[in-house]
Amino acid sequence: MTENIKDQIPLNSVKKIIKYYLEYLKKEGIKLFQGKPTIEVFPKRKNLVGLALIDEKNTELNCIFVNNPRQGDDYLFVSVEEIKQEDKLQELGESYALGKLNQLRVDNAYSINLQRVENLLKDGHYAVGLVFLVSAFENITRDLFFLHNESWFVLDDEFDDEIYEKLGIIIDPKISKSFILGYYSRFKEINGIKIGIDRIKLDLAEKWKNVRYWEKIHNICKSLGVYNEYIHKKQGNNGMEIGRFEILKEILKKQAKIMKILNFQKVSGKWGIKKLFKTFFNIDLNGFNETLNFLDDYIKKRHKIIHGTLQDNQIDDYMVRDFKSRILNIISYLRDELDRKYMENVSFGVQ
Repeated sequence: MTENIKDQIPLNSVKKIIKYYLEYLKKEGIKLFQGKPTIEVFPKRKNLVGLALIDEKNTELNCIFVNNPRQGDDYLFVSVEEIKQEDKLQELGESYALGKLNQLRVDNAYSINLQRVENLLKDGHYAVGLVFLVSAFENITRDLFFLHNESWFVLDDEFDDEIYEKLGIIIDPKISKSFILGYYSRFKEINGIKIGIDRIKLDLAEKWKNVRYWEKIHNICKSLGVYNEYIHKKQGNNGMEIGRFEILKEILKKQAKIMKILNFQKVSGKWGIKKLFKTFFNIDLNGFNETLNFLDDYIKKRHKIIHGTLQDNQIDDYMVRDFKSRILNIISYLRDELDRKYMENVSFGVQ
């Protein structure tokens, strides 16, 4: 960790955040550690630090700076500016606790729903079990989608090719690499040609990158039919998002309830699960095409059962267990990918 960042972070403030975090969870009946955890503060990206909480059965919170943290039992990612706001530390710690509670509740509901399906199968209620599985799948994918909104729309640190081509300078191939590194803030080889962006144009390139980032998000909002409402709500907040896409999250949750555009009972097609997770998280489900086709088929069977065009005796134990197995595979993959993105925790884009 650079000394500059290290000097900006009061360890006592970090301890207070974790103290409020744990106290709030305990008040809600959740005890994460056997004792007080060790907090390892480590650098992430730009003005962001990670807090790895390690259960070492301490009697008091122990907080240290490290460059490479050990495997944590829990993780939080906080901006340096947030840590420095002494009057907001309790609010910050409790907001992270609320996020953790929501995650635990989602996990618990998913486990309960799967157990309900097992009980239905034991009693021979195969059609009801299949219908219930569709609802369980819909609920967990919707919950994961909204619960991880902090990882929507990753903002890459790198500039795309167009920015280099518009603002960069073609570098003479005879120029040494040491000179390039000393003169240019960024450089990239595109189609065999090295192009550099000097320090003078770096700020302009960053602004252009952020403009393009928000243009992409606005185009998605237009496609979803929520652009006007989104812009109106942002204007009411001085043109800024709240937290990490809290305004967009609120709008899309309403859409998900009426299922006109966002439909978590639809796997493929326009704004089904496959497109949603690709567009918002850049999580690709192409490797699961066969499984997704089966899920589509089972979801259609559910609709036929509800509308009485598929009889109970046309659904058997194997179908429901196969459906459940495929759901488990998809959800396990999504969780792993979402956890990985949270650990990478790319900082939020500039407005």
